Amino acid sequence: MTKSELRRRLKAGYLMDDVFAFGPGQECEIFKAERFRPGDEIIYIPDTHLNTIPRGTCIKDDETIEDVIGCCYTGDDFIDECGGNQELAERLFYYCDWQHPSSAVTEIEDEEEYEPPIGDREHLRLPRHLRPWAVRLCETVYDFALNAQHLCETGSVEVEDSRDLFSSILQWAIEFEREHPGPWDEEDYPGDYIDLVDEFACKKLTEAYGNGSEYGKEAIAGSV
Repeated sequence: MTKSELRRRLKAGYLMDDVFAFGPGQECEIFKAERFRPGDEIIYIPDTHLNTIPRGTCIKDDETIEDVIGCCYTGDDFIDECGGNQELAERLFYYCDWQHPSSAVTEIEDEEEYEPPIGDREHLRLPRHLRPWAVRLCETVYDFALNAQHLCETGSVEVEDSRDLFSSILQWAIEFEREHPGPWDEEDYPGDYIDLVDEFACKKLTEAYGNGSEYGKEAIAGSV
């Protein structure tokens, strides 16, 4: 969701709660994407109460809409805030849990050591094709698991046996690695990889466990 797209939706009568899945920050509600990505996609919205961001009501006037847009931050906004330093921008993104990036950037600049979140593939700076195959496979399995969790939570797939799901994920991850061995250009990593594995995972999960699949039908029948 870009700022231009959000502006159009708000003017069309959409609510902020219709557009973003807000979640808990530091004793507040925020929106934060699962991972940092450069670009014009909105990946962070700070404390909605502190910034008086209407979530459950229509925003009718242009001035309020622009105020809301001003509280929405893209990956490029984080990079600009860090003077073009993408590594610092990623650190800033993961650090922010209620505040505006401009308020937090000085705090992370003072940190001498930084440990990225466990499972954060975007902080693995070594080009993907230079990493051992087993490490790449583990990353792919992790991505499949994240997609499976999301699809289960949204009701797009139904799974009764988690062991069967994990076995399928492992086989699909191996299949993905065989189909997409690289090499992966360092400047393109990890965006292209993430897009590829997400698309591949959703396709496999939906085909095997979607509501229209035989397994999905059995799972739904068993839950009634």
